[in-house]
Amino acid sequence: MLYLCVHCHEKLSADQFAPSAFRKRDMRCLSCSRAKNKAQRALNPERTRKMARDRMRKHRLTAIHKSRPCTAADRARAAKYSRENKPKKRAHNIVQRAINLGRLQRQPCEVCLAVKSQAHHDDYSKPLQVRWLCATHHNREHKWIA
Repeated sequence: MLYLCVHCHEKLSADQFAPSAFRKRDMRCLSCSRAKNKAQRALNPERTRKMARDRMRKHRLTAIHKSRPCTAADRARAAKYSRENKPKKRAHNIVQRAINLGRLQRQPCEVCLAVKSQAHHDDYSKPLQVRWLCATHHNREHKWIA
């Protein structure tokens, strides 16, 4: 079945429209919707920045790994850890950035070859020299060190 875009007046298939177009009855095709959104962002950049900030603030306030919102105590604990473990935090951030940029590839656990692995630093002053360990072996390694 073909649908008519209210903006460009082209008849297009349903996959050329966002699913929300059918609920809102604003039948703009994806390319017209993108153009409209881009124009709106250019027209009011301060509102766009505020919305992005609010979206990030909401994301930051909710713990990703928990089903409950972060409390002030959670944020205080995280801030205290960051203050007290600057070299560790710096090394973790450098590794995460390198993975995101594709400069460092996650490897399987060097003990059991599990695919899901974590970076372990033997020396935090060499942040990109890591050993890849699964969660079980990573925990064992830290218990052995302590």
